[in-house]
Amino acid sequence: MKIRFFFCVRTTAAEGGESMADAYDEMERLMKEYEALAQSDLPAALEKMIDLYFDETYENTFNYDVYDGIELWLQENADGRLLASVRKYKGAPGYARLAETIRTGMKG
Repeated sequence: MKIRFFFCVRTTAAEGGESMADAYDEMERLMKEYEALAQSDLPAALEKMIDLYFDETYENTFNYDVYDGIELWLQENADGRLLASVRKYKGAPGYARLAETIRTGMKG
């Protein structure tokens, strides 16, 4: 006789208890909101994108479409102000990559 054990582990994305799928969807929604904001207030939208990039709430969602989108927006609009904004996250996972993305964009 075989006995099988199954463990069900619910992975959460935030202290509020969101599921990973909910966090993934929320990240997508926020990115669309920030892209719309960029049409009227680009600096504010880019700041929000930086904060979203480093937001630990979405750390394990693996939403590469959003992360790649943020990197593209920052590279295309790179300037010293954005580089300074990213510095507040120095030491955080992804900091070096995002800072280098902005530096590359500044070189043209």
